Amino acid sequence: MKKLILSFSILLTSLSISAQLNQISEYWNIQHTILRSQYTVNKATNEKQGVYTEWSIRRNQLVKCNYAKNELNGVFTEYFDVPGLIVRHTANYKNGQKNGWEKTWNYENNTTNQTLIYEELVASGLKPKIYLSEIKEYKNGKKTNNFIEFSSSGDTIEYSNQTVIDANTYIIISKDVTYKSEVKYKKINNNLSDDKEVCRKRWKNDSHHGWYLLFYSDVEKGIISALKYYDNGNKELEAVNGAPDFIGYTETMYYENGKLKTIKKFKKGEEECFYLIAYDEDGKIIKEQRTGE
Repeated sequence: MKKLILSFSILLTSLSISAQLNQISEYWNIQHTILRSQYTVNKATNEKQGVYTEWSIRRNQLVKCNYAKNELNGVFTEYFDVPGLIVRHTANYKNGQKNGWEKTWNYENNTTNQTLIYEELVASGLKPKIYLSEIKEYKNGKKTNNFIEFSSSGDTIEYSNQTVIDANTYIIISKDVTYKSEVKYKKINNNLSDDKEVCRKRWKNDSHHGWYLLFYSDVEKGIISALKYYDNGNKELEAVNGAPDFIGYTETMYYENGKLKTIKKFKKGEEECFYLIAYDEDGKIIKEQRTGE
């Protein structure tokens, strides 16, 4: 008896919702034989409400999603224009804004004609490989710093990942086919473009490469220290400011084999060094000068 009452209650609810909605069908042709889209709208407000479906002129389903009060909500799915519901794109929405992970699939074109799109390849009798090519994260309609790009073999081509350290500090680690980098930021306000770098590092083939920069917490003061590396991972340059009073800085350079090359000392605001000592690649001093120490 309880099951019967429950079933009857669900039926009444469904009938009540249906009574509030109008179904809209749109067609590709005037004969109304090739469906283009179908959805429901609220009779009182004429706003889209519920499932929305869209088809191509080839009668293949292209889109399926949900609306609530005329705004996308839930999973939005887009398909390739071929039979079989092959997904090309998905995204999550909340109150009309992207919220969560967005995924995109791509395909391999192994023909000599690289201009052919997936649908044309399938029409010619081929079965191109489909692969997940990219995922991106959104929060309240804004893209975050988190994303991954994949090759057709599933290898990671490029990625970026944001790690929150505290309420005002976060780190973004990113990688492409050549470099991996890590950048630490301090939040200045709610505008991401105003955030200031605190530290920057870069690697190539798991060895330090290029510049490593460490900034003052008060970024306007400039850099506390800077390191630069050769392609082989050995240190090329090291410059250190006279923190915390910023009275000057010391610059040390190295040969690619790791041996000391020069040491220079500068006073604040002066371009000419007041201390210099230089070495050859065997470690022998070849120049030394001191002025106004």
